[in-house]
Amino acid sequence: MPQTLLALLSIVVVTLLSLSQQRALLESNRAMLDDEAEVMAAGIAIQTMEYIGTRAYDEKTRIYPIDNPNQLTSVFPEGKKCDLAPPITTGGGYDECAAIEDFNKITPAVVPFVVGKDTLKFKVSVRVTYVDANRKPTSTPSYAKEVTVTVQDIPREGGRNMLRNPIHIPRVFAYKG
Repeated sequence: MPQTLLALLSIVVVTLLSLSQQRALLESNRAMLDDEAEVMAAGIAIQTMEYIGTRAYDEKTRIYPIDNPNQLTSVFPEGKKCDLAPPITTGGGYDECAAIEDFNKITPAVVPFVVGKDTLKFKVSVRVTYVDANRKPTSTPSYAKEVTVTVQDIPREGGRNMLRNPIHIPRVFAYKG
């Protein structure tokens, strides 16, 4: 009888060790997938930022240079529908964004990222503000605009977000009059 209990106890211990090992492997794989999602989101944010940088500094600098920051757009538009770079689109081939400030609080774009037979989706949003020489937000027009691109994954139905926190990439664009 003691040998049977000892054998049963050893089977329980081996089972618990095996379960613990499997749980650790599952957590390792989940962390690896989360890291991959972060890399994808960062790539989308960088691509979006580069695309925004190809636009005019301000609506008023598209045709003629200006020599006074008070001539710049004072109130940024919100909710425009902008393509962020092929194939990242808000749908319908919109391109209302000709200057950096046009991207302020755009209609969030849903970006598909194909991985094998699966597709992950990310939501991209943009915020634009004037900043002073110390990168502090200012309500008056200046020769510097800070653009912050935010990317968050969209969980599948009943799923969880792969990104623990959204990816935020800020960049300051400057104009030399």
